[in-house]
Amino acid sequence: MVKKFTRFKDYEISFILLFFWIILALYLTISKPTVGISDMFWFIERANTLSLHSSKYWVDGFYPIGYPVILKIVSNIFCDYVVGGRMISITCGIIGLISTYLIGRELFGNFFGIISLLLVGFNPIYLKFSTISSTDIPSASFLLLGCYFFVKFLRNEDGKFIFLSGLSLGFSYMMRYTALTVVPIFLIFLIFSKGKEKFLNPIKFLSSFILISSPQLILSTIYKGNPF
Repeated sequence: MVKKFTRFKDYEISFILLFFWIILALYLTISKPTVGISDMFWFIERANTLSLHSSKYWVDGFYPIGYPVILKIVSNIFCDYVVGGRMISITCGIIGLISTYLIGRELFGNFFGIISLLLVGFNPIYLKFSTISSTDIPSASFLLLGCYFFVKFLRNEDGKFIFLSGLSLGFSYMMRYTALTVVPIFLIFLIFSKGKEKFLNPIKFLSSFILISSPQLILSTIYKGNPF
């Protein structure tokens, strides 16, 4: 009973911290209604060129297609690219903080989960990029989520978590290519691990990653001659 009560209080604290973070993030984004980063002009231009009639421009750029596609969808809801971009960043900032808390809790317990949430969430750099339109926080948040599912898999060797890890890293890759630095490390670890379903887990992980990243991989191969 004591353990359950303590855990409930820890969850309460994390929710309160997350609530205050959301209020602060909204205040910061409202107080600075400008674009915030020059790359956003390029993202807006690229989102405007997306068309189902021609897929050429879907891979025409330094970044993958994930962010321009989501930006176009969300901006149609808010009727403004800047507002849409900021809503994406704040939402992904929340995902990143939840993932950070869960990783800390999974590895070291609830207290360290809360400390991790505090250190990351109220870090000025994290706050800054969570309140401007950019690919940094969307990519980082799904990368953190992928890491959480991977840690969860290491704890109980449930194949669904390794599948979810691949999916999350696929979303991270679709925002920014930096996810490719993590995928090979996880894949090599799975190949040489000695758990149950030793041969199936690497396939689950890689197939789920490819499932999400396949639009970029296929179109990039067609128009640029390589999948990346």
